[in-house]
Amino acid sequence: VCSSDLKNQHVMIKAALASQKAPVHSLFSHQNGEPAVSYGFDNFKRVGTWIAHYENGKLSYVVPFTDGKKEGLQKYYFDNGQLRKEGNYVDDKKQGVWKYYYHDGKTEKAGSYVMGKRPVYGSGFLF
Repeated sequence: VCSSDLKNQHVMIKAALASQKAPVHSLFSHQNGEPAVSYGFDNFKRVGTWIAHYENGKLSYVVPFTDGKKEGLQKYYFDNGQLRKEGNYVDDKKQGVWKYYYHDGKTEKAGSYVMGKRPVYGSGFLF
Protein backbone atom coordinates (compact mmCIF):
# COMPACT_ATOMS: atom_id res chain seq x y z
CA VAL A 1 0.00 0.00 0.00
CA CYS A 2 2.90 2.40 0.72
CA SER A 3 4.76 4.18 -2.02
CA SER A 4 8.10 5.88 -1.36
CA ASP A 5 6.19 9.14 -0.79
CA LEU A 6 4.08 7.44 1.87
CA LYS A 7 7.20 6.07 3.54
CA ASN A 8 8.59 9.60 3.75
CA GLN A 9 5.29 10.81 5.23
CA HIS A 10 5.42 8.01 7.81
CA VAL A 11 8.89 9.18 8.88
CA MET A 12 7.52 12.71 9.37
CA ILE A 13 4.62 11.35 11.45
CA LYS A 14 7.04 9.36 13.65
CA ALA A 15 9.00 12.55 14.25
CA ALA A 16 5.80 14.38 15.19
CA LEU A 17 4.90 11.56 17.58
CA ALA A 18 8.20 12.00 19.39
CA SER A 19 6.81 15.21 20.88
CA GLN A 20 3.14 14.16 20.99
CA LYS A 21 0.99 16.15 23.39
CA ALA A 22 -2.40 15.44 21.77
CA PRO A 23 -3.98 12.61 19.74
CA VAL A 24 -2.71 12.40 16.17
CA HIS A 25 -4.85 11.23 13.26
CA SER A 26 -3.30 10.93 9.83
CA LEU A 27 -4.77 10.43 6.38
CA PHE A 28 -2.56 9.90 3.34
CA SER A 29 -3.40 9.54 -0.33
CA HIS A 30 -1.75 7.73 -3.21
CA GLN A 31 -0.25 9.86 -5.99
CA ASN A 32 -3.39 9.20 -8.05
CA GLY A 33 -5.52 10.86 -5.33
CA GLU A 34 -7.07 7.64 -4.01
CA PRO A 35 -6.94 7.32 -0.20
CA ALA A 36 -3.99 5.22 0.97
CA VAL A 37 -4.05 4.90 4.75
CA SER A 38 -5.79 6.42 7.73
CA TYR A 39 -4.58 5.84 11.26
CA GLY A 40 -4.37 7.37 14.71
CA PHE A 41 -2.19 7.55 17.80
CA ASP A 42 -2.98 8.71 21.31
CA ASN A 43 -0.31 8.90 23.98
CA PHE A 44 2.06 7.03 21.61
CA LYS A 45 -0.40 4.12 21.25
CA ARG A 46 -2.29 3.01 18.14
CA VAL A 47 -5.98 3.89 18.46
CA GLY A 48 -9.14 3.82 16.38
CA THR A 49 -9.75 1.93 13.18
CA TRP A 50 -6.79 1.85 10.83
CA ILE A 51 -7.89 1.64 7.21
CA ALA A 52 -5.72 1.17 4.12
CA HIS A 53 -6.58 1.14 0.42
CA TYR A 54 -4.83 -0.08 -2.69
CA GLU A 55 -4.05 2.45 -5.42
CA ASN A 56 -7.12 1.21 -7.31
CA GLY A 57 -9.29 2.43 -4.40
CA LYS A 58 -10.17 -1.05 -3.08
CA LEU A 59 -9.77 -1.74 0.62
CA SER A 60 -6.53 -3.39 1.76
CA TYR A 61 -7.37 -3.77 5.46
CA VAL A 62 -9.55 -2.58 8.31
CA VAL A 63 -7.93 -3.04 11.72
CA PRO A 64 -9.35 -1.59 14.96
CA PHE A 65 -7.02 -0.70 17.83
CA THR A 66 -7.75 0.02 21.47
CA ASP A 67 -5.07 1.34 23.79
CA GLY A 68 -2.31 0.34 21.38
CA LYS A 69 -3.53 -3.24 20.80
CA LYS A 70 -5.45 -4.94 18.00
CA GLU A 71 -8.97 -5.42 19.31
CA GLY A 72 -12.05 -6.68 17.47
CA LEU A 73 -12.83 -7.87 13.96
CA GLN A 74 -9.93 -7.55 11.50
CA LYS A 75 -10.47 -7.77 7.75
CA TYR A 76 -7.82 -7.97 5.04
CA TYR A 77 -8.55 -7.84 1.30
CA PHE A 78 -7.00 -8.71 -2.04
CA ASP A 79 -6.48 -5.88 -4.53
CA ASN A 80 -9.56 -7.08 -6.45
CA GLY A 81 -11.76 -6.29 -3.43
CA GLN A 82 -12.28 -9.92 -2.37
CA LEU A 83 -11.87 -10.74 1.30
CA ARG A 84 -8.45 -12.37 1.98
CA LYS A 85 -8.81 -13.18 5.70
CA GLU A 86 -10.91 -12.20 8.68
CA GLY A 87 -10.96 -12.88 12.38
CA ASN A 88 -10.99 -11.34 15.83
CA TYR A 89 -8.26 -10.07 18.08
CA VAL A 90 -8.59 -9.84 21.85
CA ASP A 91 -5.82 -8.04 23.73
CA ASP A 92 -3.58 -8.09 20.62
CA LYS A 93 -3.94 -11.89 20.14
CA LYS A 94 -5.94 -13.89 17.59
CA GLN A 95 -9.09 -15.25 19.19
CA GLY A 96 -11.87 -17.45 17.86
CA VAL A 97 -12.45 -18.54 14.28
CA TRP A 98 -10.25 -17.11 11.55
CA LYS A 99 -11.17 -17.62 7.90
CA TYR A 100 -8.84 -17.42 4.90
CA TYR A 101 -9.95 -17.03 1.29
CA TYR A 102 -8.58 -17.48 -2.21
CA HIS A 103 -8.31 -14.56 -4.62
CA ASP A 104 -11.63 -15.62 -6.22
CA GLY A 105 -13.49 -15.45 -2.88
CA LYS A 106 -13.72 -19.19 -2.23
CA THR A 107 -12.81 -20.39 1.26
CA GLU A 108 -9.22 -21.64 1.52
CA LYS A 109 -9.14 -22.67 5.20
CA ALA A 110 -10.53 -21.84 8.61
CA GLY A 111 -9.56 -22.56 12.17
CA SER A 112 -9.75 -21.46 15.77
CA TYR A 113 -7.34 -19.58 17.98
CA VAL A 114 -7.30 -19.25 21.75
CA MET A 115 -5.38 -16.20 22.93
CA GLY A 116 -3.15 -16.26 19.86
CA LYS A 117 -2.45 -19.98 19.78
CA ARG A 118 -4.02 -22.86 17.91
CA PRO A 119 -5.31 -25.56 20.25
CA VAL A 120 -3.36 -28.80 19.93
CA TYR A 121 -6.30 -31.20 20.23
CA GLY A 122 -9.69 -30.85 18.57
CA SER A 123 -8.87 -27.48 17.10
CA GLY A 124 -11.20 -27.81 14.15
CA PHE A 125 -8.50 -26.48 11.82
CA LEU A 126 -8.75 -27.33 8.18
CA PHE A 127 -5.06 -26.54 7.75
